[in-house]
Amino acid sequence: MSYRVLMIGLGNIGYGYDAHDPALGYTHASALTLNQHFSIVAAIDPLAACREKFSAQYQIPCFSTLEDWVEAATDSEDELRPPHAFIDIVVIATPSPLHLEHCSAVMNLKPKIIVVEKPLANDVIQLQAFEKLQATTNVKIMVNTFRLYDAWLNKQLQYLKGGAKFTVWCNKGLHHNAIHFLVIIYRYFGGPPNNIKFDRNQNVVCLEFDSGLTHVYFNNTTIDENGFSLLTQTGMLSYLHGGRMVYLHDNNGSQLIGENENRLKGYMDDFYSAVIRTLNGEVDNSFTLCWLVQRDLFNAGVEIHD
Repeated sequence: MSYRVLMIGLGNIGYGYDAHDPALGYTHASALTLNQHFSIVAAIDPLAACREKFSAQYQIPCFSTLEDWVEAATDSEDELRPPHAFIDIVVIATPSPLHLEHCSAVMNLKPKIIVVEKPLANDVIQLQAFEKLQATTNVKIMVNTFRLYDAWLNKQLQYLKGGAKFTVWCNKGLHHNAIHFLVIIYRYFGGPPNNIKFDRNQNVVCLEFDSGLTHVYFNNTTIDENGFSLLTQTGMLSYLHGGRMVYLHDNNGSQLIGENENRLKGYMDDFYSAVIRTLNGEVDNSFTLCWLVQRDLFNAGVEIHD
């Protein structure tokens, strides 16, 4: 079975990062076209240059607005089968201030799943509106925090338990960048922290959980790629160079247990495998985890640009 996908947004993560070589599988467009279970039926973007380049490369029709696509789809399909009858998934890869607007707009299409890029919301008001939107619809919202679905990483985290201390380092901000790791940390500890301390001057946030502690160092311009270390009573995990190299330190010594130059493709593959499982009834908690992380960050005074 091939699930029909409507894409909204042809920027970097939607299409641009690997437009020069789609085989890399870094973006939604390439990951979807490389996967036989999905078929992109149309793409929407306000920029003519993006539409023209994408359409020429993938031979997929593009439109400047959702309304234009709905009109074209209605004209071209059987009148008894409106556009929403042909869409299983909507991918929203637009700038974060537009996520809520676009999510709300496609609800009438009645897709089974809406995939939204992180961060979910741009401020507290949008975040509250997202909570209400998800609570009042049968459409499942999934957030592309792709590291959350890394089966190999999750296996290692299950192995390392007891007295946990996470240290995360990121070269960008908390809402946009560190959220990839924070959703994993929330799930690892079983929920939100008891306390958050935010120091904007030092670019660090400290999260205190019942069974552990997390320090996140953000906007660190001295590093090229993100990573983390996890120290527990049973060992230590070092997740380096964006996950391209992973070391395990335990009673057996230190060993390289994971090395993959194209880790980003693996993440997108894992994410869209999770989308299929969710379509088949598996429970997904990416929306809840992202919502909790952003709620706590906003409450601690962390703004979207931090």
